[in-house]
Amino acid sequence: MNREEAENFVYQSYLRAEKHQDYNEKDAAKRRPDLTREIIRKKAGTPAAVITGSKGKGSAANMISQILQTKYKVGLMTSPHLTRFNERFKINGADISDEDFVKYMSLIRPEIEQIGRTIPENVCISPMGIQADLALTYFRANHTDFNVFECGKGAKYDDVNNVVHEYAVINSIFLEHTRELGSTVEAIAEDKCDNRRAEVRLYGSAEAIGSEGD
Repeated sequence: MNREEAENFVYQSYLRAEKHQDYNEKDAAKRRPDLTREIIRKKAGTPAAVITGSKGKGSAANMISQILQTKYKVGLMTSPHLTRFNERFKINGADISDEDFVKYMSLIRPEIEQIGRTIPENVCISPMGIQADLALTYFRANHTDFNVFECGKGAKYDDVNNVVHEYAVINSIFLEHTRELGSTVEAIAEDKCDNRRAEVRLYGSAEAIGSEGD
């Protein structure tokens, strides 16, 4: 597997299933976070925060990571990227190298392909689930002290929410991705508020996150 193949692998299952799905269906009908739940949860153990919201969740994830890494070794997964896919996976602000990206994608590929062999053609393994699996594998191998993950557009049906996390941060919420998440702010908020594993903290103290997760 080379770098291009590793990046393409993230979307392989999605692209296969997309042509067999109804574009107008809600996430509840199309997304299957249960497919990656076991492999993601078994790689948990490091204190973590998961960030969601309608806008600014990437910025919030970056800010929390920057603050925490003044004292800790911090893994960060965000999306999308600006120029290179590697930007989605960082440790203390440094992007994953091409070599490590290929190495860890090759490492998780068999377990992802095993799942793929059990699902029908209209069901996909979420790209977010594959990325979360890679991030956890990479962070664990590099012994991070704390990890920060940005959800995709939602939370309830987002594989990133499978990451066992002590802290959940919900940024501002407004009408967006209404086709997938719901046609009202209330419906979107309900989806985003599924981002919880312990106490939900709105604009919580990053210093408190670090000290309590230690």
